[in-house]
Amino acid sequence: MILLTGAATPIIENNQTSMLPYFAGRTLSRMTIAYGLSLAFALAYGIFTAMNHRASHVMLPLLDIFQSVPVLGFLPVVFLLVLNRLPGTPGQELASIIMIFTAMAWAPTFGVIAGVNAIPADIKEASRAYGVRGFKYLRQIVLPAVYPELIWSSILAWGGGWYLIPIEEYIPGTVNLPGLGSYIAIAGRKPDLASALFGLIILVGIIFAIDQLVWRPLGRRAEKYKYETVAAPATETQRSIVGEGMRRYEGRLISPVTSFLKSEKSYFNRVVEITRLRRLLHARERLRFPERITRIPLWGKLASYAIFLSLVAVALAIIIPPKSQSIENAIATNFSLLANNVTALELFLNTLLSVSRLATAYCIALAWTLGAGILIARSSRLSRWLVPIFDIG
Repeated sequence: MILLTGAATPIIENNQTSMLPYFAGRTLSRMTIAYGLSLAFALAYGIFTAMNHRASHVMLPLLDIFQSVPVLGFLPVVFLLVLNRLPGTPGQELASIIMIFTAMAWAPTFGVIAGVNAIPADIKEASRAYGVRGFKYLRQIVLPAVYPELIWSSILAWGGGWYLIPIEEYIPGTVNLPGLGSYIAIAGRKPDLASALFGLIILVGIIFAIDQLVWRPLGRRAEKYKYETVAAPATETQRSIVGEGMRRYEGRLISPVTSFLKSEKSYFNRVVEITRLRRLLHARERLRFPERITRIPLWGKLASYAIFLSLVAVALAIIIPPKSQSIENAIATNFSLLANNVTALELFLNTLLSVSRLATAYCIALAWTLGAGILIARSSRLSRWLVPIFDIG
């Protein structure tokens, strides 16, 4: 009791704790707006790319380039660009939403492309024979086909957005937006470990509530819109705890687990059946993204890179102020993430350090992911404890 009282004292004394419901609402509003923009982008870009063969030669590689850029790589460009033109709180809110959008947009877009490519050829032929075209074809054929993939990819999109909120809501001396992310970031900066952990618990509770109240019902409904090559069984199969909990981690686990468990075929088959990996495997086969990239002509790849570099050049031209005006004066909030007097050698060495950190983090993640996957496959008792932890994380 004394320990609990001592831990609760900093939380109670924190004058921002009473504002947590308001902060949660502000964070959810930003996430919702960014997801709405991501959904609109995914439907427009994904459907057009999947249904226009010639345009896909450029748009598919361009999408792959943008989704390969780390989310934090957009941070300096977005905040410098927006705050330079729209200083103050409105600019901070807009930049924050754009940053969340860059974390959310790519997974739903690839999901839409996979859904359109999953439409069977006989369905397309029947729609042409019966004169189903234009908006009617889009509403009755395309949108139901992309619905399942869009739901699963949206779960990943929201996961990517949650990771970013402490960064996009609070940058010392520049950005301080009301929200759960800023509450956690400020508490960690003081440092106030109790308040930071309390804010994290609130965030985890919100994520869990959204998963239970939104994504699970939508996921069950999405099963009705899946194209199956064989008839579905008349009786409903029992839903596995592992299958429900590991859905959002399928993409992260599938490649290392499938390669590692080839020698242990029985365990691999169990993982595939329990965690619904067959659905993702079929989606990847329908999308055939690596094969489509290799079939794209050289002019399409060159055009996509040219468009990407042109956008980067335009952003730099807007961000960099004229010689008579410094970056600090160009931005009313005195925000600058650009380092001065950095030589080419230092930039190269810093890049090598960043790559080495990424490689080390990937090896660590791969090691524990493989171990956890094997434990989950072999022990249903351990899966009941591990999978909920993965779902929250």
